[in-house]
Amino acid sequence: MATSNFELVTGTQTATGQGSGKLITTNSMGVVDVNITAASGTLVFDLWLEGSNDNGVTWFELFHNGAMKTSGLAAENAPSAAGRPIVDNKTTTTLEKFCAIYPWLACKYIRAAWTLSGTTPSVTFTARFGGK
Repeated sequence: MATSNFELVTGTQTATGQGSGKLITTNSMGVVDVNITAASGTLVFDLWLEGSNDNGVTWFELFHNGAMKTSGLAAENAPSAAGRPIVDNKTTTTLEKFCAIYPWLACKYIRAAWTLSGTTPSVTFTARFGGK
């Protein structure tokens, strides 16, 4: 089975958005990791994975099997329950890393999507996919 490793999105974001769709027809499972390298303002940040089977016309939320958060100052936290967000309601400017496991990917395309709100919010991050 072929493996894939690529960026879903990288850079500084100041509003709600989504990355471009990536073709994953040879992948049936994967891991998404999110590395937040800068954040400022008053913010509320959520990030999740979306899938599409119609060449990226219609997108639906994908549910992971569990997400884990680490930070530069703390040890690993216990995995969260299965669900939609990889980054869930982040309100601090602490630099952190998140990881979510997708044991099944029954779609042709994936992309990262996020909401970002608050007062002059800014988040710099990279979301990467590794699959097989």
